[in-house]
Amino acid sequence: MSFENSPQLNNPTKPVRTFSGWVYRLRPVLLAVAGLMVVFDILFVAYQISPESFHALPGGLDGCLVTGSGAPVAATVSVDGLSRTTFEDGCFFFAILSPGEHQFQVETQAGIVYSQTVTILSDEAVGLGVIQIGP
Repeated sequence: MSFENSPQLNNPTKPVRTFSGWVYRLRPVLLAVAGLMVVFDILFVAYQISPESFHALPGGLDGCLVTGSGAPVAATVSVDGLSRTTFEDGCFFFAILSPGEHQFQVETQAGIVYSQTVTILSDEAVGLGVIQIGP
């Protein structure tokens, strides 16, 4: 077979369409896209290990309220404006609190008020244990 008689070589208006021809022509664009992907990967990794990414995680607070005889106490407990009612067993739990000092307050249905300052730690649940309220 002679390449001189090939219809593609003799007809300049009909381009040769091969995969390697397209890749060769698009090489600058492909290199630019690959370069941008590398830059974005580097920026992503830098963002992940930046000091701002080491922010403090929320902490939690839990405990149980009982009477002097050990019976569970029904009450409303609050931490800086977030309120919860105790469960049937007198226990409570706050799942998402910012680290630092907070004012913890208890108000029972009988009107007994208890208050204390608690320090919430990052990524930890602080346990107040069993708190005796009233007689």
